[in-house]
Amino acid sequence: MEYYDRSDWEGTIKLSYRDASGKLVKPYAKLTMTQQMADEMRDQMDADVVIEKGGEYPTYGADNGRKLIEYMNVPYDDQLWDELLDQLTWDETVDLLSNGRHKTQAIQSVSKPATGDENGPNGYNTRYSEASGGSKYSGPTNPYADRIDDPDLGAGYSTTGFSSNGILAATFNKELSYDIGKQIGEEGFWAGMAGWLGTGLNIQRSPYAGRTSEYYSEDAMLSGLIAAPEVEAMQSMGMNCFIKHCALNESETARHGACEWISEQALRENYLRAFEIAIVDGGSYSVMTAFNRMGVIAVANCVEFSQGWLRQEVGLPGIIETDCAGDMTDGAHGEAYVSRICNVYTGATDLNEYNYATDAPDYTGGTHTYADFAPDENGEGDYGNLGQAMREAAHRILWTTVRTAAMSGMSSNTDIVRITPPWKIGIIAADIALGVLLAGSVAWMVVDQAIAFKKKQSV
Repeated sequence: MEYYDRSDWEGTIKLSYRDASGKLVKPYAKLTMTQQMADEMRDQMDADVVIEKGGEYPTYGADNGRKLIEYMNVPYDDQLWDELLDQLTWDETVDLLSNGRHKTQAIQSVSKPATGDENGPNGYNTRYSEASGGSKYSGPTNPYADRIDDPDLGAGYSTTGFSSNGILAATFNKELSYDIGKQIGEEGFWAGMAGWLGTGLNIQRSPYAGRTSEYYSEDAMLSGLIAAPEVEAMQSMGMNCFIKHCALNESETARHGACEWISEQALRENYLRAFEIAIVDGGSYSVMTAFNRMGVIAVANCVEFSQGWLRQEVGLPGIIETDCAGDMTDGAHGEAYVSRICNVYTGATDLNEYNYATDAPDYTGGTHTYADFAPDENGEGDYGNLGQAMREAAHRILWTTVRTAAMSGMSSNTDIVRITPPWKIGIIAADIALGVLLAGSVAWMVVDQAIAFKKKQSV
């Protein structure tokens, strides 16, 4: 095995090149796929293989009168959570787990507000503006600046763009890192955010990684020690940190589904250590997983990593969210390689970061939707274990949300109600009216043609 060597950079970097004849030479180690590898790559997203029948469904739609705001200081494993979780409906749970594109969905039955989760990691990528219901690519916001009628609201001011994380790490200054995290969190609160898709904790393995400005260092310990106080400060301001891209996202080019091969020692010492420190010392609630695979298993599907390392070894309490799930399930960057249903069933993922319709298949080319596994009207069916896994994922999201700024301004008297805004009602009405006019026009044309045909026949 050869390693990068600064004393012999050109001799060890192994970049592609063209020989004298112009032929492209790729001097990489070549692996031959075995049948076992091919089977594992296929089967990990096949619901007919992964999801087994059995178990009892949880209770759905109970009327216990509980609201999420009441659970701000309730420990995760307290049985009191059952009373709240029993109020969720099947459809609400599906909607929550399937629509995490820069947000988490509102849930009327438990008065959970929607959250706006925006990109970092060098500050929030947003502007100060009035409260918004969000869009396909962003979550709703409830800005503090709007609630206090900030005179600068709507003036076009953006949140601060701080220096790259590499520069911050070069200061070796944990107090400065904390102060920057505090400021980013303050700005997020004013802009109406509740989650931060950051900070970036991949390793600056080489200058060719593509996003080294988002990462701290080639040294895992330094990365973690500088990131931890920033994460701690962010979360003290009510911002849920999704530290990313966990893990082995060491390239931007062709990273979707890339198989990463590594020894366990190198993995733990170099590529997981920064995430570990940010969770254990910084208290990060959540992570965003990576697009790549560990071996042949997609990180978003990898139970050993998510449940074994993140949950059991490191003690991650909050949400395990995918990177943009549509890139993996819709085949946007090659063939689909993740199922948004299987990854929840196994516990590898809590929240799929995309916007899926309720009847969308688990992946492009797949045949299953959540409806295939739903209980009947009596709450019974064959896939209770899936229902329990969905409930656990929802539990993680609710536990995390109640600890964020999304709850600011809420009380036990606050209700979350889904409404259709007037502009949308207008669009729906216009669609109906145009549909009626189109149908009438077609009918008129048919009748007119029939009359003309009869006249022609009579002549």
